Amino acid sequence: MVFVLTCTINLFGKDFYVDPQNYTIIIGAIILLYAVHNYLYNTFSKKHKLPLHNNLLFWISLGILIFYTFYPISMHILIYHYDFYNEYNLSVFHHAIIDVLYSCIIIDFMLMKRLRIISNKFRIQRN
Repeated sequence: MVFVLTCTINLFGKDFYVDPQNYTIIIGAIILLYAVHNYLYNTFSKKHKLPLHNNLLFWISLGILIFYTFYPISMHILIYHYDFYNEYNLSVFHHAIIDVLYSCIIIDFMLMKRLRIISNKFRIQRN
């Protein structure tokens, strides 16, 4: 509800076609970071856990955590301090965090193994 309210307020406050929806990006990033933090906390605190390097959601969460920690800051600097953004060539940093997000997803698909849960009623019994 907070995100929808922020989107609505930001829609009437700024021109949707010209200006990026900066407040929406910030609130959405905060909500995503909270969800990822909760997921990672629960994953690390489980007693019977699967190996993390084979866990699809771990790698996606790691990429989202890294990306959305820095993306709102980068967008804020781009919108409100464009000279600073150009002077220090922060577009390279902006592209690097995008690369990290997609690299985490690609690494995940390369390392992921299918989880096989075999039910007792589907097992084939050998004589």
